[in-house]
Amino acid sequence: MAGLFNADNSAPFGPFSSGSGGSQRDLANAIFSVDAKNTPLVAMIPKAEGVINTTYEFPVDKAITPKHNATDDTFAEAELNQDGDFENALSDYSIIQNNVQWFRRASLVGKLAESASNLAGAPDIRATSIRKQLEAIKRDMEVRLCADTIPATSGTYYNANNGTGPYTTRALGSYIDSSNTSIPSGFRTPSGSIYSTGASSALTEAKVQDVLQSIYEQTGVAKELTLLCGVNLKKQFRNFTESTTTDATNDITATRIRTLNQDASDRSIISTVDVFEGDFGTLSLVPTLWNAKSDWSSGTTGTRASSWSDTSGKNYGYVLDMDFLELRFHELPSVTPLPNLGAGERYEISAIAGLSVLNPLGFGAFKHLS
Repeated sequence: MAGLFNADNSAPFGPFSSGSGGSQRDLANAIFSVDAKNTPLVAMIPKAEGVINTTYEFPVDKAITPKHNATDDTFAEAELNQDGDFENALSDYSIIQNNVQWFRRASLVGKLAESASNLAGAPDIRATSIRKQLEAIKRDMEVRLCADTIPATSGTYYNANNGTGPYTTRALGSYIDSSNTSIPSGFRTPSGSIYSTGASSALTEAKVQDVLQSIYEQTGVAKELTLLCGVNLKKQFRNFTESTTTDATNDITATRIRTLNQDASDRSIISTVDVFEGDFGTLSLVPTLWNAKSDWSSGTTGTRASSWSDTSGKNYGYVLDMDFLELRFHELPSVTPLPNLGAGERYEISAIAGLSVLNPLGFGAFKHLS
């Protein structure tokens, strides 16, 4: 990833540097580090290179189902001579496809802005502009990866480009979908791992346990998972720790009250839940503003989202196994200078990458409509 910018203090700093002071940051490092708290998925997800085609594939498989398998010594040789006693160990083997997506931003630094402006806090207009574009393209990637569905105007995410729009990469919500026919039937996320009934405010601990149980029944491993959750869903987990009256109008006392230990001398009230430990696994709650965005405006080239509605996203949550996630790159984030046509410096910041959910069976979701 090194080498996108020259880090040698004795040499020129690159086409967008003022050439004074300090070394330039490696671009690929910047896009994964800048403002990580606001783009949690891109910050957390493992990165990989090596995609050589617009459509790439990865294999999925299941363990062989156990059986009684008691063998009689007398008939052992005879049994091995029967075709029915042999089985194909790769009968469940299948392939999942996805596309890479070209994330692209272009910007202009006006001639007067560059040479005659003196903005407080921005001594180098070009460097400041590049940093903001890096933050913007990272958010573009986060919004794309955390989507639940792909807008109809945004092209195709399976097989090849259908000629109606650009390549787009399948998002989390399209992988974690029990009815998505683009996922091999044996590897679709079970419906029991996706809770989508009612509002997030109606979610109960029992329902969370049910989702974790469904995931455990697929993987056989009770492990720590990440719940990338909207703000309303995050608050509902906090509500699990509170007691309420069964009849607020008549002020009838609750029949079940949860008590928590807290130092009485502490003048702070702690009211948050960051980890949910269930019978079949642990959820680390990571709040996000980018889940399930809709009402996208793709712009003139269809390469980015410039506006969205966050109503659904506040109530959505994706249960992620980070060991089975990858953001795969065909082209690492880079800056390309464009011809100066007299109005000022122009440049492009872009990356080409796709999302891989290496086995959707081990994932879950909370997809509340309100």
